[in-house]
Amino acid sequence: MSVRWAYDEAIGAMAYGEWPAPRIDSKRHYGDRSGFALDMAEALGATLAVGPDGVLQPLPGSEIKRLSALHAEMYGALQVFVENAEIAPGRCP
Repeated sequence: MSVRWAYDEAIGAMAYGEWPAPRIDSKRHYGDRSGFALDMAEALGATLAVGPDGVLQPLPGSEIKRLSALHAEMYGALQVFVENAEIAPGRCP
């Protein structure tokens, strides 16, 4: 998942005693495309098909179904991560 620090939203929240925190974009969980399946497939190492016009081709329905199921499993995995992880400054390689 794409985790970012919520500095922009936190400026107003800091006035109420809250602090910046990591967040996951609720519309774009894994990248900047509007459909999460393409971003998720790419993050998992899939080669995305590009048409002759240079536009990404849709994923097959079976792949979207598989990625949707995996996405649903991420809620539990994220809960375990949040409860046990230590987040340090820096970027992942």
